[in-house]
Amino acid sequence: VGGPSSREALELIRKGLKGLDFVGFDLVEVYPQYDPGFITSLLAANIVFEFISLIALNKKNTRE
Repeated sequence: VGGPSSREALELIRKGLKGLDFVGFDLVEVYPQYDPGFITSLLAANIVFEFISLIALNKKNTRE
């Protein structure tokens, strides 16, 4: 099935969205009951962390 890998998705967030002025995001369709290895849940947590980090970095850069 097509689509980016987990590594590619995280790299896209880190590099592709850096410097954009956004204030929020929405992560949907994580259903831990159907994720016995918690792989999707772990990726979702990493994605949330990356977005929060980008928002904080953007706020820091606008204050300097």
